[in-house]
Amino acid sequence: MEKHFDQWSSCDDNMEIQIDSSHDETCVNAERSFVYNSIPLYSEEEAQALAKRLDNDETFKEAMKILIAWLERGECNEINSACFYFLIRLCWNRVEKLQVEEKEYQEKIKRLKKSVVSRSYCIQLKLIEIEEIFSTIEKQNLWTCFTQDHLEKIQEMREDLLNFKRIILEDCVLEKESDDKNIEDEQAEI
Repeated sequence: MEKHFDQWSSCDDNMEIQIDSSHDETCVNAERSFVYNSIPLYSEEEAQALAKRLDNDETFKEAMKILIAWLERGECNEINSACFYFLIRLCWNRVEKLQVEEKEYQEKIKRLKKSVVSRSYCIQLKLIEIEEIFSTIEKQNLWTCFTQDHLEKIQEMREDLLNFKRIILEDCVLEKESDDKNIEDEQAEI
C-alpha cells in the first residue's frame, strides 16, 4: 500500500512540475506576445523614427528592443537590408562610444593609481622622518628621562608607527606586483 502511495505522490509531484513549467512558458509567451504586439510593424517611416531613437541615450534601449523584434519577426529582407544595416550600424556606433568611454575610465584609473602610489611614498617618507625621533631617543639612551607611563606610550607610538609603515609598504609592493602582472598580460596579448 505504501509503495502505491509513493507512486501516486511521485506522479502528483511530476504533474505539479509540469503545470508550473507550462504556466511559466505561458507567462513568457504572453509577455513576448505583449512586447511584439506593442512593437510597430516595420516600415521606412518607422525605421527612420527608430534611427533617431537608437541615436538617443534615453531611448536607445527601447529602440534596440524594437530592432531585435523586427529581426526576430523576419522583417529584414534583401529589399530593406540596407536600412537594417544602417540601424545595426547605429547600434555599433554605441559600442564604439562605449569602447572610448572604457578606455577613458582605464586611463583615469591609471592616473589615480599613480597618484595613490605617489602619495603613499610621501607618507612613507614622512613616517621615516618621524621614526627618526624614536631612533634618536634610543641612540641617546633617553629612556630614563621619561616616566614609566610615558615610556609605555612612546613604545606604543613606535610600534603603531612601524605597523603603519609596514602596512603601507606591503600595499605598495602588492600594487607594484599587480601593475607588473598587468603589464606582462598586456604584452602577452600583443
